[in-house]
Amino acid sequence: MFGGSDERTTERRTNRFLAAFEREDAGAVRALLDPGVTFVNRMPLSGDRDDAVVLAGREAVMGYFQQVAQMGTIDFVGPDVTVAAGGGTSFAEADGDFVSADGRPYENVYAFRFDWRDGRIVAGTEYASPLTFGQTFPIEACA
Repeated sequence: MFGGSDERTTERRTNRFLAAFEREDAGAVRALLDPGVTFVNRMPLSGDRDDAVVLAGREAVMGYFQQVAQMGTIDFVGPDVTVAAGGGTSFAEADGDFVSADGRPYENVYAFRFDWRDGRIVAGTEYASPLTFGQTFPIEACA
């Protein structure tokens, strides 16, 4: 076991994290983040993988999730969670069926990797299509 976690417990925690994210429950998200968490968003709008957003620390990661929550309604459809042997790492894939704050649909595909220790996420990575993002939220980098 890695940090006192087994596969089934990690699967449950991963699903709890995604559910908390969907319902925009900042307290529940915060409770599952280690104070020293790092989170990498691998959806660089420039198309250059070196432009990934790297967030360090619980407060920085919470700021990111609060920004996402302001975009509109969050719905991860059919999340598929896979846990590595020992329970220290989980992967989740889901269709994003979001609605922007002004009512536009935003449908992307998401993949996450979470590394767990003592019941909390110590590292996370998010993957999604920057092209899909740019079609819904036009910004200069996607033009």
